[in-house]
Amino acid sequence: NRGRVTVMVPEDFQVLCTGVLLKELSLPGVVECRVFPGQFTVVIRDALLPGEYTFAVRVVVPPTTPVDNEFSVILKNREDVVRDARAGIPGQTVSQMGVEVLPLKWTTSQAGDTTRITLSVEVTADIRSRALLITPPKTVFHRVTEVGDVAVAPTASAVVGVVAEDVSYLRLDLASGLTRGLWTFEFEARLPASMPSFNVWQVGFCDTSCTTHDDSLTFSVAGFQLGEASEDRVTTMAGAGASGVAMALGLGLLSALW
Repeated sequence: NRGRVTVMVPEDFQVLCTGVLLKELSLPGVVECRVFPGQFTVVIRDALLPGEYTFAVRVVVPPTTPVDNEFSVILKNREDVVRDARAGIPGQTVSQMGVEVLPLKWTTSQAGDTTRITLSVEVTADIRSRALLITPPKTVFHRVTEVGDVAVAPTASAVVGVVAEDVSYLRLDLASGLTRGLWTFEFEARLPASMPSFNVWQVGFCDTSCTTHDDSLTFSVAGFQLGEASEDRVTTMAGAGASGVAMALGLGLLSALW
């Protein structure tokens, strides 16, 4: 027998967690992910000590916000005894914005290195938001101080300003939103000696006054481990579908799971 983390999801959420569609992040000893109606289970072989753990899966969300838009998490040990649980975790409102934030790419992942991050955004309907707010995981610091530090394609002039007073977040001010197509934003970031347990990037669309994700439509994007190679987009997105998004879950374990 092995430990299990079971997550109950709202109705009509399609979870995709096989192969590269499951990102272990800081959850150790993952064996497999199993999907059942209304829930999925991550099977783990290692004992979990009290602390915070994070993993991410891909999800195809329904076209509208479910009536019962809540998640629940149950942690069981190898004897099938519940060791921790939380119910009624509120989900985000489903938006028809017409945008998907794709998995990250990076050039190096060695501790202490400066890596070049590529953030890709697939736009299926013109976006009027005037800013893109990017928050890396804690202890991962961007190295952007001016517009020229960010390479933007297909139209470099789409970014007209940056707000980077704090290395823990970066706001790109847009000239007039984003038109349909694939957009990429490349910039440098400094990697820490070890990745934080909540190894998740947050990407928000907002107006030009936002500095937190409370005022933005925010997407969670799984981070990467030190020493991990960057996946090609085609491999990473296989089977995810055009409306697939990342769902990152942070677990706060109060007692040992084993």
